[in-house]
Amino acid sequence: MPARLPRRWGSDVPTPEDQFDVKRRALIREAGKAFSKLGYHNTSLTDVAKALNVTKTALYYYVKDKNEILLECHNIALDLGDQALKDANAERRSAFERLQLYAFRYMQMINSELGDYAVLTEPITSLRDPERATILKRRRDHDRILRQWVRDAIEARDIAPGEPALIVAFMMGAINYVPTWFHPDGKMSGDEVARSFTTLIAQALRPL
Repeated sequence: MPARLPRRWGSDVPTPEDQFDVKRRALIREAGKAFSKLGYHNTSLTDVAKALNVTKTALYYYVKDKNEILLECHNIALDLGDQALKDANAERRSAFERLQLYAFRYMQMINSELGDYAVLTEPITSLRDPERATILKRRRDHDRILRQWVRDAIEARDIAPGEPALIVAFMMGAINYVPTWFHPDGKMSGDEVARSFTTLIAQALRPL
């Protein structure tokens, strides 16, 4: 990818590349919601174009196929997860407190930025091999940090002893299921859901 040229009007005026990135990210999010409603394999790019009220030709300007959209849907969610890890690690907290803050921030961001984004439950086996390997590596890197926090929390006797991999799988399974039923216009706000789920996860992990 060629290097970007310096901004001609300073930092306040978006470059064409910045505008492209913003529009592409918005398209990916809306396309992901279309997948959530109809199912990934049942949704064509024509369906996505209709949902976005754009032509199929315009769609191809930003993405080359459905696989790329699904890949970017997972990347967006992982970007939010990385930010949640960063937020949780920003202050001096116990490992258990970091786990709770991570769970809250990740759900908070997913609920506010992605909403009803059930496409995240689409198996990554739907991706082509190179893209699948990329997502799996990002997930492993993510899980490695969470598992270490779990080990530290167990050592501090803040959570019950257990296999860290299973504990992280339990926690992430609960979190990642939220987009399958959460709706921004529902009875509970995204923050309320995040707070309630964080409390439930913390209670489940505490020693008996």
